[in-house]
Amino acid sequence: MGSTLFLIFLFSLIVLIIFSPLIGLLIIARMRRKREAESPPKEINYGRFANNFSFKDAKATCYLLITLIIIYIGEMIFAVVPGENIFTFSAPSLFAFGGLNQEIVTERNEWFRFFTAPLLHTNFMHVFCNSIVLFFGGILLEEIVGPIWLLAIFFGGAFGGSIMSFEVGGGGRISVGASGAVMAILASAIILAIKLPDKNKRDSVQHGMFRILIPALIPQIGSSVDYLAHFGGAIAGTIIGLILYIAWSEDLQKVYPVLNPLAKLMAVSGIIISIVSFGIVAADYKQNSDEIKNEILKKAST
Repeated sequence: MGSTLFLIFLFSLIVLIIFSPLIGLLIIARMRRKREAESPPKEINYGRFANNFSFKDAKATCYLLITLIIIYIGEMIFAVVPGENIFTFSAPSLFAFGGLNQEIVTERNEWFRFFTAPLLHTNFMHVFCNSIVLFFGGILLEEIVGPIWLLAIFFGGAFGGSIMSFEVGGGGRISVGASGAVMAILASAIILAIKLPDKNKRDSVQHGMFRILIPALIPQIGSSVDYLAHFGGAIAGTIIGLILYIAWSEDLQKVYPVLNPLAKLMAVSGIIISIVSFGIVAADYKQNSDEIKNEILKKAST
């Protein structure tokens, strides 16, 4: 009974942390729109938003999508144990690729899994759905904050999702997927869309992001989705988005938000640590795959 009450309290606290800032920002935005409607019309300075932003301009979004696809193809090629089909990967394969599991991390000190797991996926639909949301959310957010901050938010959300999944989750589940990073992009986009000078586009972005974010945070009974990673990513994205919103200049001519050195540090660190982590996975791959195959042979012979 005590553990149940603790989980209910923890879940309520997480929901409060995520939704309170967003609800507050929506109230502020509503009050601002009311003042705008009551004030005489004025010429809008669109600044750098005057030019149309398309997918070919979203360099960081393209980089992230290509990275996820290449890693998924690598999973298909080097799967240790076949899954249901060539597009679905078994738990042993995800373990060998660097999937996140609380017991594995603590017992074997394999902390690199915090950074490899968010770039892995369980099956084709998993990577497809995350890629679609990343495609639309990434383009919208990259137009607002630029490529460096988009990368920083992605890796910040990925790490936040891994932390939440590790600290609160448990058992034998192996967690993978870029959902935490994608949730961070959606949460940040909802907050930072307020910077868009075009009211119609601002409302469209916020409503669109909300329609994806809210259902993704509501756990479904019997689902194998790691909602803890969703919550961790959304919390990280909300925190980063609020920091940028508070610190950002009101001058729309400013190319990108402030704190760019911090963004570069986060983005470069995320890229380097991810590369090093997958290097460790590659170095240990043969040992892990042999260990898994031997374990399967032992079970088959008994």
